[in-house]
Amino acid sequence: MDELYADNLHPVDAESALLSGAVTRTQRDHPNLPGPRYSVVGTATDLTTMVAVVCRFEPPGQLLIITCYEIE
Repeated sequence: MDELYADNLHPVDAESALLSGAVTRTQRDHPNLPGPRYSVVGTATDLTTMVAVVCRFEPPGQLLIITCYEIE
């Protein structure tokens, strides 16, 4: 939430980026995290601001958002 608000974004902007975006990177190299992390890039609700969301799946079938930020 801190990263969102630092970039003047709101939780609905992260949701919009996830729904409109695409996976641009998959990271599997972190030894302390179970499973890969995905970087998804899409647009915020204003349809012009590019937003990146880093997330991973948690059992049982939940999506954990690690961070979210505006791409400048």
